Amino acid sequence: MGNSHWCPRERDIFNNHSLKSQFFLLRVDRKIVNTTCLYMNPQMPQQQLPPIDPDKVMGRYKDGYRVASIITGLGGFCKVLGIIFAVIVGGGFLVAQGERAMRGGLLGGGYGYRSHSFDVVVLLFICIVGAGIVWLTFYLAGVMISAQGQILKANLDTAVNTSPFLDYQRRAIVMKLI
Repeated sequence: MGNSHWCPRERDIFNNHSLKSQFFLLRVDRKIVNTTCLYMNPQMPQQQLPPIDPDKVMGRYKDGYRVASIITGLGGFCKVLGIIFAVIVGGGFLVAQGERAMRGGLLGGGYGYRSHSFDVVVLLFICIVGAGIVWLTFYLAGVMISAQGQILKANLDTAVNTSPFLDYQRRAIVMKLI
């Protein structure tokens, strides 16, 4: 316990059980322990940080929010694109199968084997299923993309809220609360 690279308050740390587990984690890296000892020992000189411009910090966070909004917007665009493609694919199936039905029946064999209403039901089923598969694929991709944007926004909210460089007014501005 009396090694030269430990801080002088090591005995206090071992008497305080809540700090003991944190100290063992910090003990692995000597640099972190020495930095921690600077904060724990008021007799040691504190390093002064250069002044930080809050506007630069706000700019960095605003850029992150822009990226998150773009990602969320791309997810919404992908969902809308899924609806458009589903209509195109469904219409394409409808036209293609309609022509095929006119030439000799939907499922082959010509007229007389099945009723015309059966062909229409099968035709509509094929169109709906094909369009549904296309829509569902694009919709799920859009949900996944939007979720990534929302996760990024949540992480940025946490970073902004815990930033020591911003006051409450600037935090609210960056998070677009006011």
